[in-house]
Amino acid sequence: DVISLSLGGRSSRPPKTHIDAVKYALSRNAILVVAAGNSNEDARLHSPANVDGVISVAAVDEQGRRASFSNYNTKLKMPIAAPGVNILSCTPNNKYVSWNGTSMATPIVAGLAGIIRAFRPDLSATEVYNLLQENGRTGPSVEQTGKIIDPLAVLKKIQ
Repeated sequence: DVISLSLGGRSSRPPKTHIDAVKYALSRNAILVVAAGNSNEDARLHSPANVDGVISVAAVDEQGRRASFSNYNTKLKMPIAAPGVNILSCTPNNKYVSWNGTSMATPIVAGLAGIIRAFRPDLSATEVYNLLQENGRTGPSVEQTGKIIDPLAVLKKIQ
């Protein structure tokens, strides 16, 4: 139901394989949540973030500002932001490490999309994005990241 992609690279024109894979997933009613990238540049230059139909996730810091490394994504069709700085992640041997990146922000958005789908399996990827956007918070870098997800506001809306 939800695909989280923390991968990609510089490509001003998305490869046909990325376009075809996204079209295939969307035709199966999947939601694709994609990392915007960590190059501090326009995400339109990075694939698969620049493929139509994906939700592109920028990373914000603790104050809601675009993280210095995060690509800006608001020139894409479905931009959104989530925390991506100092995110705890588990590693082998029962350890936790604090990491930064749009790859840390993306699964937060994908997880919320999965919860939305659990409550509302009838919603399309665009409708899920609209819920995230309409109920998101406006941060100090909204013009570069889109709105920051607000899980509680979304959950109140879908119940």
